[in-house]
Amino acid sequence: STAKKYPGRAMIAWAIWTIVLATAIMIPFVRSPSQQNPKRRVAERIEQLGAAKPMVWLSVIGQPLEPDPALLLYVTGSLQLKTLTQLELLAAEGQGFSALAPKAVTPPKNADIRVIPLEDVDVSLWLIAPFSQSPKS
Repeated sequence: STAKKYPGRAMIAWAIWTIVLATAIMIPFVRSPSQQNPKRRVAERIEQLGAAKPMVWLSVIGQPLEPDPALLLYVTGSLQLKTLTQLELLAAEGQGFSALAPKAVTPPKNADIRVIPLEDVDVSLWLIAPFSQSPKS
């Protein structure tokens, strides 16, 4: 038989067929809904909502310092870490932006902020218009 005469070729043929079979089995499994990361849907929702750029991550004492790495994997662009005070200053400069903030944090009252809770993660999306300036007397 050929396998006895050429054991190296037989081993290579078996290896190739094993890879083909494993690939044919794994493709449907990997594409199944059970294998989809929920963070990807959250990132797609952020993009659908047309989150303004730049996007920042609100860093709060007692909360995670950085966003979930799985969420960062799917969010396009980079996130800058900002404190609530820095966020207020950024908005006071007159530009709109979006922020990912822990759900436990309430936004400042003097800002036009639309808070959108996101499913599957412990953060909310804040769409921030520039802070309203108080009229001078």
